Formats: sequence, C-alpha cells, structure tokens
Amino acid sequence: VIPPETVIPSYTVYGGSPAAFAEDFPETAKELMVDVTQSFYQNFRPIV
Repeated sequence: VIPPETVIPSYTVYGGSPAAFAEDFPETAKELMVDVTQSFYQNFRPIV
C-alpha cells in the first residue's frame, strides 16, 4: 500500500505493505528494457 500523494522516484523498487524502499535500478535500466523488448518482438512467432 502506498499512501496518497506519495512520490516514488524513477528507477526505484518499493515493496511490502506498507510499501518500503527495496532497491535502485541501475541508470542503464531504460536501455536494458528497450533491448529486451525489441529482442522479444523480433523473435515473436504467432500461434497459427
């Protein structure tokens, strides 16, 4: 549970109830997620 009007910074992980800071993502997290997503869609094969 996150209290109303709580600001959670980008690239951070919160967990639990009530939510508590768990860890920071590396600054390269955005690039890593873009690469993973593009790779997934390049290798996607629909079920026929």
